[in-house]
Amino acid sequence: MKENPLPYVRDRLMIVDWASLSYHQLHGLLGKKDSAQVLDIDTPEKELEIWRHGMLRKMTQYIKMFNPKEVVLTLEGNDIWRNDVVKDYYNENTMVYYDKNNYYAKFDNFIYMFTKNDDGSIAHQKLDLLDAEKILPNNGKKLKDMPERIKILFWDTVLPKYKGTRSSQPWNFIIDKKVWRNYKETFASEIAEIFRAHVIGLPEAEGDDVIYVSAKYLGKNFDSVVIVTCDSDLNQMLIEKNVKIFNHRKDEMVVCSSPSDYIEVKTLCGDKSDNINGMARPNKKTQLGEAGAIKLYESVGNIYALAVEEGWENQYQRNQTLIKLSFIPTHIQRQLCNQIDKSKPQLCDFEKLNDMGYNKKIISEISRMKDLGFYTVNSLAYVNAHPDMFNPDIFSTPDAEDEPMAIFGDINAFKSPIGSIF
Repeated sequence: MKENPLPYVRDRLMIVDWASLSYHQLHGLLGKKDSAQVLDIDTPEKELEIWRHGMLRKMTQYIKMFNPKEVVLTLEGNDIWRNDVVKDYYNENTMVYYDKNNYYAKFDNFIYMFTKNDDGSIAHQKLDLLDAEKILPNNGKKLKDMPERIKILFWDTVLPKYKGTRSSQPWNFIIDKKVWRNYKETFASEIAEIFRAHVIGLPEAEGDDVIYVSAKYLGKNFDSVVIVTCDSDLNQMLIEKNVKIFNHRKDEMVVCSSPSDYIEVKTLCGDKSDNINGMARPNKKTQLGEAGAIKLYESVGNIYALAVEEGWENQYQRNQTLIKLSFIPTHIQRQLCNQIDKSKPQLCDFEKLNDMGYNKKIISEISRMKDLGFYTVNSLAYVNAHPDMFNPDIFSTPDAEDEPMAIFGDINAFKSPIGSIF
């Protein structure tokens, strides 16, 4: 196993970006399908079985690496508040022009022309920004003031929906996408009983929101907080002195020399993965990219003052709201804090642990793991190989004659949305 990337402490909180880790493990199946690593992944049941193995293996690995006293698994909502922010912004800031032949939509630094074909269908094309400015009619209206059919037309074609590009990505799996997305959330609650973990989430909140609130609210009770994710948006959390990030995709700790500069630059250049446009400055044909954002940030003392002067402060405020986690609505933060307060993680019954391959000594230690941290999941051989984590005052190793612990031998003890694989 990888060497410990952080020194062991008695008082650490580990927050797992459950969606990020789940997707990473699922997409790892694609490589296995195309190799000799795993054969016959030809049913949704088999996909789920191997995915569960991967998730449990990774969870155990991270618990060994970081020895948390408590664990938070963060869920992702399905009715995210940012969707409304984006919709409200473009309904207010998209200008619509029309003449007897065409409609024109102008937003950010884009202008699109919509034309009705002879067969009744509607085609659209992107126009050159500066050339189109010369031919636009003078009857501009905000999108919010247009008929509903025009709003639907533009939203279904050219307007940038939050994370809208993700829905177009291919789904190369047997299991139905919606079934799997729901199941991964259910599975988090199931394995939480094994790790005595908090499972926190709201329909309106993204995983990032839950991570931010958990780290700020619950994390204040810990000397050390480690976040397991591959989402670079969370680099802004490194502003907190007690927070570290482990990138599960690269298998390494994240290094960010200036988290505050990083998030300011990202606010300027947007986020393609989330379908957030960069700044569209006046008379510029392209939106601000990363290189341009860095140059602008380093050369201008007060970015917001420049945005007001040039007239793109609405875009800047939009991106702040969407990207900076400190802009999570107060009512969302309060609901998450309330959920954390009410969360009382419970260990599943010993019989289930025994069925899954744990020996009695380990089961006894697991029952105390919230007080001691998770030293108990490490074998005696591992403890001897990592003396930095061994503390005889609080840790009792398994007896030498005890059988080694089998990690999750009975993978099918977990419920499947499809049914038994047998």
